[in-house]
Amino acid sequence: MNAQQFLAEFGHIANSPGGVAKLRALILQLAISGRATERVPGDVTADSLIELNRRHQKTLIAKKEIKRQPDPTGVSKGDQPWLLPDGWAWTRLGHVTNYGDAPKIALGDVDEDTWVLELEDIEKSTSKLSTKVLVRDRQFKSTKNGFPAGAVLYGKLRPYLDKVLIADSPGVCTTEISPISFFEHIEAGYLRWYLKSPYFVAYADGSTYGMNLPRLGTNAAREALFPFPPRQEQIRIVAKVDELMVLCDQLEQQQQDRRKLQNALRQSTLQALTSAQSPHELQTSWLRLQANFGACSASRRMSMTSSPS
Repeated sequence: MNAQQFLAEFGHIANSPGGVAKLRALILQLAISGRATERVPGDVTADSLIELNRRHQKTLIAKKEIKRQPDPTGVSKGDQPWLLPDGWAWTRLGHVTNYGDAPKIALGDVDEDTWVLELEDIEKSTSKLSTKVLVRDRQFKSTKNGFPAGAVLYGKLRPYLDKVLIADSPGVCTTEISPISFFEHIEAGYLRWYLKSPYFVAYADGSTYGMNLPRLGTNAAREALFPFPPRQEQIRIVAKVDELMVLCDQLEQQQQDRRKLQNALRQSTLQALTSAQSPHELQTSWLRLQANFGACSASRRMSMTSSPS
């Protein structure tokens, strides 16, 4: 499914209230369901990748590079929320990652050039890093979670359950962020998009604990069902989602530009109406105002039929 096909099929959603956000959610759900990309002939199956993942995990545990954690429950056919394509497999997040296993770091363990990440540094919805703060500018008292470059950083505190970042350098973060550093044979981009998908957000939202600041518990996160794609398809999924998310950004920018233009037109017309010096000017301005508001309503109803320029 290319951008043109996606717009032809789902572009009308963008014009509904919160439409672009709905499109983003749809893209992610299609991606983790195996419906955004085609199968790759001869691709390495998920079952094979899971087995390789487990072997490597045991090696790292034996070397004490990651901790041994209790295995999550198995996946029965009745557990599966939807049917996956051939070559995919259902597993659990804790079976193929080290979610919940992060070293505890104190201020004395790091130097002044260490990155210190807080939830407030990550934009909600987009998960873009808004600012990168170093220890020299952000002293901390409580212990932090340490993470290496390449880790997938998941904000487990509600209402920030869709703040997910891939670390471009090592650092430390609030304990409200869970670094995932082991995910052998899983593309970091795919894991990130899965954690931001409507399916996982809904699961996390329904699995939180605590009254004042609800958060997703480690055991609940490790029990989350994870749709594992074949190797090459993971790469295709990440590329496709990235492409369609750029498209959504463009649609959103177009809507913002259109709203600004409409508001400017309304203000200009209202100003002409209130400053009319004669009945003729008043009638002309009134007709222009009616036409302007009618055009704005029609614009909102219009379905999207072509890609952004």
